[in-house]
Amino acid sequence: VGANGAVRFTAGPNAGYNSITLSTITLNSYTGTGGAAMVLESSSNTVSQCYVYASTGTGIGLFGAYNTVTQSTVAVVVNIYTDAAVYFGTSYNTVSYSFITNSMGYAVQLTGPFNLIDRSSITSTAADLTYDAVFFVGAASNTISDSYIYKLSKTAVRIDADSAGNSILRSTITLESSVGGVALRIASSSNTVSQASIYSPGATGVQIQAAYNTLTQSAVTVSIQSSGDAAVYLDGSRATISQSFITNQLGYALLLPDGANSSFNLIDLSTITSASSVYPALYMGGAATNTISSSYIQGFEAVYIAGSTGTVIGGSVLIATNTSGS
Repeated sequence: VGANGAVRFTAGPNAGYNSITLSTITLNSYTGTGGAAMVLESSSNTVSQCYVYASTGTGIGLFGAYNTVTQSTVAVVVNIYTDAAVYFGTSYNTVSYSFITNSMGYAVQLTGPFNLIDRSSITSTAADLTYDAVFFVGAASNTISDSYIYKLSKTAVRIDADSAGNSILRSTITLESSVGGVALRIASSSNTVSQASIYSPGATGVQIQAAYNTLTQSAVTVSIQSSGDAAVYLDGSRATISQSFITNQLGYALLLPDGANSSFNLIDLSTITSASSVYPALYMGGAATNTISSSYIQGFEAVYIAGSTGTVIGGSVLIATNTSGS
């Protein structure tokens, strides 16, 4: 259709439990904000093996609970507004085995709790620096598992303030190229990233800006970086980084910046390396009471501590690769 929506399941006492299978749903030439190819306002509906396309606007808007989108493709090809290809507006919805893409905006936006994205491919090729591939905003306790997330520039996954308790499990996050960008930005507390592969050739891999976040059993790689950005930029407190591989070819592998925010963190059972001839593998500047245990750290200078009182390094191997290093 060429209006503001193609399919809409409204809420009501007898609504829900509908199914759309093996269908193509298209929204063309929408000229305002708020349009969607499909809107699910009721609960317990299923969309399976469908192709959902919107030239502008949202692909699928999930405003009811317990809806399922599976084995489907959701594509927004020309989006000049802030709409997402898939918008989670409420809770307990599942998207699985699906391809979600947006050429100019968010691929996925979550504003509700307890949703699941599983075994899906999520991509945004937007060159606009405003939009992320996945954006959590006021969205708690959601899970992304066994998925691939790609963004062309700026930020691939952004967990904004008031978005606590989310999990990213066994997934790959790639930021193609953006000096000053971040593959994964966490600005809320108590989120978990486990068994993830996070890659950015030219920007920060992971930026943590809040307390009680966990990065475990993961690999964070920055391969081409000349600006000194870190593979992991830890500007939050009481975080745990464990059983992880963190590497940067031309910058810091792990950076705890100047200021009081980067305190009471634990780095445990991890490998931290930098091939830079300028930047140390691990830098702490004014970051108090942090602990590094049972880890391997290698770089031009393995560890550089500046004004960081109460730092404990124990049971670890530190290797300086430059004769002037330490």
